Amino acid sequence: MALSSLAQAQTRYIGKSQELQEQIDRLEALQNHNIPYWVGAIKPFTSNSIMPLLVSLDSIYQHADAIDKFGIEKITNAYLFVPIKFSQTKRSFLKALYKNPYNGFTYQEPNIIQLAINPLLNFQVGTEQNNQTGVLVNTRGIAINGILVNKIAFYASFCDNQENPLSYIGKRINQQQAVPGVDYYLNRSQNQYDYLSAQTYIQFPLIKKYIQAQIGYGKEFWGYGQRSLFLSDYGASAPYLHLHSQFKKFSYDNLFMELTPQYMRGGDKVLDHKYASFHHLSMHVHPKLEVGIFESVVFGRPNHYEWSYLNPLILLRQAERSQGSPDNALMGFDFKWKAPKHFQVYGQLLLDEFNLKEMTHSNGWWGNKYGFQLGVKAYNLFKIPHLDAQLEYNQVRPFTYARDSVSNYTHYNQALAHPLGAGYRECIGIVRYQWHKKWSCSIQQVMYTKGVDTGINNFGNNIFAAYSTRVQDYGFQTISGIKSKGAYTNFHIAYECIPNLYLEAGFIQRTLSYQASQLPEEKTSAIYSGIRWNMARRTVDF
Repeated sequence: MALSSLAQAQTRYIGKSQELQEQIDRLEALQNHNIPYWVGAIKPFTSNSIMPLLVSLDSIYQHADAIDKFGIEKITNAYLFVPIKFSQTKRSFLKALYKNPYNGFTYQEPNIIQLAINPLLNFQVGTEQNNQTGVLVNTRGIAINGILVNKIAFYASFCDNQENPLSYIGKRINQQQAVPGVDYYLNRSQNQYDYLSAQTYIQFPLIKKYIQAQIGYGKEFWGYGQRSLFLSDYGASAPYLHLHSQFKKFSYDNLFMELTPQYMRGGDKVLDHKYASFHHLSMHVHPKLEVGIFESVVFGRPNHYEWSYLNPLILLRQAERSQGSPDNALMGFDFKWKAPKHFQVYGQLLLDEFNLKEMTHSNGWWGNKYGFQLGVKAYNLFKIPHLDAQLEYNQVRPFTYARDSVSNYTHYNQALAHPLGAGYRECIGIVRYQWHKKWSCSIQQVMYTKGVDTGINNFGNNIFAAYSTRVQDYGFQTISGIKSKGAYTNFHIAYECIPNLYLEAGFIQRTLSYQASQLPEEKTSAIYSGIRWNMARRTVDF
């Protein structure tokens, strides 16, 4: 059965797992032009959004090598219920359940329901130098995908988690009173955390072939890189409504979210809410060039949404000004260019506030708040099959994302965008190599310089601090306050025993030092190993 015959297949959801995302990026990049109607900036993908890519893979399958064929098979089975002939195997693990080797339990009633249920598991153990409690990640759960009457799709995953994190993660938890990527949690004992995690949604067409609506509880990532300056999946999940519109070369996304402002942990209580609206318009302006326009606003009201921000077509900056400019409005631009010889160049420009007159004076005005990203991806580097690399640079000025304790660019005591917040320069390098369809390895290096605020001195590096408490109006450089330097290295190797079941191991090394030793140096050195089934790796890479 050809993939092109499945263009009307209904939605199925897959989270942003590293292996699947890397396969998608690679197979899309190996094609010499942008794929019509395909926008790779909004993640996670559903089969509706990824269908143009799946159709294009049908044309390259016969000429692909064994590893890329295996990747096409994985992507196809991840997003579609419809059996694909080259996905069939003579045997399947636990044959009574795994009729399709990629799904544990499946049930289909033609034109009524399609259902798939899979186990979720992530168990890692490790040792860290000078950490007596050890390192542990213990996650067990279940994921359910389904389609009703060929129109209404649903997804739900539920997990129970216990975690003894690395020491630098534990320090971040104590500072921000938040476990990275998590909302409510229990601190069972020193450096031991217990929490539940869930992601759910229901999706249906509003206008067939053109507009899809999705209501759920989860997180999204907007961008082409390792980081996003717009919206990342670093933080906690949140309730949302997402409208996706596709009109030929144009793709338009509207996201409305209910967020939680920063708070001090204590006894159980009803937490206040704040809200956010995000818009992203993307278009193919050339067979090799895709550009996009982004805008967002984060705002606080006495537990109700601001009606003017519900308009999916209005310019949010104009709507914010019409309210008296009380909220945190941002805008930006992004692009992706397919360069020759399997290279991709991408980037983002984020504008919080910007005054050209102050900029030309080069006086370090606090209100020039902006950031940018520039990155490149290379595939089959040095003509070595399946040797892929990525290099990315991110820079954000102080006070970007900040406003007050409610409308800052945060959710549940965590950043909505980059985990470093503001006031930093960062360089990321990643090399991946897959020498067999079952074996892969990668090494990631993150190096950054960041300003640090001390005491009551607000130099704009802490996005949770109100910018009205700044120490001065002028003289701010990208790195202001105490200068810190961080380096993070993660080597990872994995073996895929059966589809989506990985045995893995690796080591992590991290250092964080401060100018003139004004604060104690942090050092982390750890090794880990584990087993992971139908889940993304849990990494905190800063």
